[in-house]
Order: sequence, then C-alpha cells, then structure tokens
Amino acid sequence: MNLLTAKQENAISGNVIKTIETGDIRELTKAAYNYLYLCSGFIAHYDGAGFCAHYQNTEDLRRAILRHKSDNQWLNFRPGEKDFEYYRQKAKIYNAICAGIEHVKRDDRWEADFLLQNIFRHIGCDLPNNYEKILDFCLADCRTAAGPEWTTEDLRIAFRRFVERGK
Repeated sequence: MNLLTAKQENAISGNVIKTIETGDIRELTKAAYNYLYLCSGFIAHYDGAGFCAHYQNTEDLRRAILRHKSDNQWLNFRPGEKDFEYYRQKAKIYNAICAGIEHVKRDDRWEADFLLQNIFRHIGCDLPNNYEKILDFCLADCRTAAGPEWTTEDLRIAFRRFVERGK
C-alpha cells in the first residue's frame, strides 16, 4: 500500500473539514471520498454520489466521523509489521479531520431549512406560502423529540408529522 505525501494528507483532511464547515457535501473531493469510505464505520455506497446523497446533511457526516474516531486508530498494527506505516498515516489523517471538525458550530435552523427544501424539491413541489410555519414546526419537533443532535431522518419524521396533523 502506497503512502500519501504530506500535501495529499493535508488536501484530504482540509477538504473534509471545509465540506463540514460549509455544510455543502458537494465540496467533497474524490480523494476525500476515497479516504472516508474506506474508514471504519461508514456504510457501503455504490459510488461517491451515493455517499454524498446519504450525507447531504453534513452534520450527519460530522457526527459519524467523530463517533467512529476510536474505530479508526488501527492500533492492532505494530512497528515493523506489514502496513504499519500505512495505517499510522490513515489514523493521522483521521485525527486531523476530527480535530478540525470537533468545534464546528451547528446552525440547525439553516440545516433544517436546507433539508426541508430538499424534501420539497424531491417530491416536485414549490415551497408553499406557509413554508416558514412548516419549518418552525419541523425544527421545534426535531429539537423536542430528538434533542440538539437531531438527524436528517428526524426532520423527515417531523415533516410527516406536520402533514399528518394537517397544520
């Protein structure tokens, strides 16, 4: 297994951090995707587009990366063993990503707005006149039902609750 250059290491960690800071999964480069999907804890995807669709809410990606930090230290390799340097490098990159994203502040209203607009686009609807009311309901529901760590799925459930209640 080939080691990356320091420039490649920095490009990967920097791109993942930028993607999460901007909240735009479209920022993720192929090199960063190729690194992440081979890390422990990430579900298999057909390709980069599937990965980006799954993690369109970059807060979900941030939480997944941080949740699996201990799984991506590769401590079962010892100096002198085959691939030790390769796995040390992978852990170094992962730790750099974690250090860069641990303190990213979540703007959950912006995030909920982005995700809710995606739901409307996905079902082929323009934003209704009462969109702000829908957004307020969904965000309050997410915060109440799931707390500050709500996910994309929680927002989908909140939207379904809004529709079912006929508000």
